[in-house]
Amino acid sequence: MANNFDRFLPDWQLGTLTLTAGSAAFTATDAMLTLGAIRGGDTIFTPSGLTLVIESITDDNNGELSSPCPPAAAGTFTTRIRFQSDNSRYTGQVAALIHQLSGGNVSALGKLILEEGDYLRANGSGVIGRVQGKNLDALTELVGAAGKIISFTDADTMVLLDAPPADTHGNLAQLAALAKANDQFVIMGANGTITLMSINGLIDPIKLSLGTKSSYNWVVNGNFTINQRGGAKKPANGVYGYDRWRGHPNGIEQVIENVPAGVYTFTWSGGGNGTIGGISEASPIKVNHTGGDIYLTVPSTATKVSFVLGDATKEDPWSYTERSFAQEEELAKRYYQTISSVVLRGYSTSASFFGYSIHLPVKMRVSPTSTYNFTASGGTWGDNALSASSSLFEIYALLQTAAGSNNRCYFNNIKLDAEIYT
Repeated sequence: MANNFDRFLPDWQLGTLTLTAGSAAFTATDAMLTLGAIRGGDTIFTPSGLTLVIESITDDNNGELSSPCPPAAAGTFTTRIRFQSDNSRYTGQVAALIHQLSGGNVSALGKLILEEGDYLRANGSGVIGRVQGKNLDALTELVGAAGKIISFTDADTMVLLDAPPADTHGNLAQLAALAKANDQFVIMGANGTITLMSINGLIDPIKLSLGTKSSYNWVVNGNFTINQRGGAKKPANGVYGYDRWRGHPNGIEQVIENVPAGVYTFTWSGGGNGTIGGISEASPIKVNHTGGDIYLTVPSTATKVSFVLGDATKEDPWSYTERSFAQEEELAKRYYQTISSVVLRGYSTSASFFGYSIHLPVKMRVSPTSTYNFTASGGTWGDNALSASSSLFEIYALLQTAAGSNNRCYFNNIKLDAEIYT
């Protein structure tokens, strides 16, 4: 507070403070921090015996500590703030000012020895240097030098020339030609010469070195680590087992929608023949896809299945396209999700509907079909239903009669299916 050089003020004890472990922000209730002129440098005393220095006050109810609150000091407690004396506060500010003056521009200026005609130049924060004024003075004398070229004859002398100096390497002529060099890069040679290179001339070697392979695998669950249905790896034809894979007469099949046109490589481990676009061969298979849906078939013994853009027939794409389990699971849930159980609890003296909606953790490909098991405990439950969109599902049930307040019904083993069945 102001004007307390000659006395100590009593601690400010009004309202309550709330401190959160690990956070520098704190809040106050009925503490009137601005009315009490609480400022940075004042100290909070906590019931645990710790003291925390205030960095700043935002308003009556909010402030910042100089460092995050330790767990031992966290909680809500009666306000107790001790004022920093103005004597201590301003002594610190004066000390800081003296420190800045001793290490800043004033200090740097005091160390300079200047000669007549010199100029001052800032060489950095707190650093001032001496610049000889010969060139600047010479520049001021070149008044009315229209059509002339400035040339240095030595480090401190400038003269005016009627014609440009000799173009030893022909650089000026080459630079003049750049006005016509659309879509070209300037390449400076070691001997000072300038050459031009087209954009394609620069990009094509980069393309050649990188190749055209994509690092994205269009196949989901290519190593068969996700099995939300708990099904077989080789189920009946047309039936889905492991996520994204369904039974096929020649093994197992995955359908990929809306694949852009281009050259692709289809690979897997485990031997046998795979099929894509009417081609049945051993891995790898290179295809020229015209765009649209793709049907991939591999033997049921296959692992590490990939479908990548570009020609990857001379290496294993799986080595640079493998995703983490969490990433693979999130992609799989776009097509199929399960929820073990959702409970509704109701209380009513007459027949009433009770419902609940839940947002899905991953948005699905389309609005899914759904199945579930319904059971009840307490009361008499009637009509029940589940409806789902691509981003949420809703459940509801009719409580016909109540048996006290402990009336529950259960939607168990919920399955949401947005897979491709074409």
